[in-house]
Amino acid sequence: MDSERFKHSPSGKLISSQHDDIDYWAFDPHPLPPALTFDTAFIKILSEADRALGELAGLGRTMLNPQLLIRPFVRREAVLSSRIEGTETGIIDLYAYEAGQLSLPGFPVPPPREDTIEVLNYIAVLHYGTERIRELPICLRLIRECTSADARSAG
Repeated sequence: MDSERFKHSPSGKLISSQHDDIDYWAFDPHPLPPALTFDTAFIKILSEADRALGELAGLGRTMLNPQLLIRPFVRREAVLSSRIEGTETGIIDLYAYEAGQLSLPGFPVPPPREDTIEVLNYIAVLHYGTERIRELPICLRLIRECTSADARSAG
C-alpha cells in the first residue's frame, strides 16, 4: 500500500497501529457529512448535473420501455462494483450467460461461474432494493432485507 496516496485525502487519514507485535495502517475517516462550500463553480456543476438529469428523465418518459436504457448501465455498474471485491466477471461474461438463458431446446445452458453468480446477485439485490424503497425509507430493515437470501433470489 502506498501511504503517500492518503497524505492529503479529503475523506480521512491513515494511522499507524499495532496488534500482537504486527504493525499495520488503519484508515480513519473524517466525520460525515463533510463540509461543502457552495461557491460559484460548485453551483455551476450542480446546475449542469441537474439539467442533465432532467434531460434523462424527459427521455425516459418518451420511451415505451425505459428499461432498455437503464439495464445496460445497471449491469455495467454491477460488474465494476463487484470487481472492487475481486470478482473477475466482465460485462461480456455476464451478457453471454444471460444470452445463454435464451438457449434453444436441446442445447444445455452451462452453469454460471461463481464470479458471474456474484454479479447476478448484485443485480437482483439492486432491483429488489429499488422496488422496496417505494415502501420503506433507507433504514436498517431495508439493508437487512437486501442482504438476505430472499432478496438475491427475487431477481
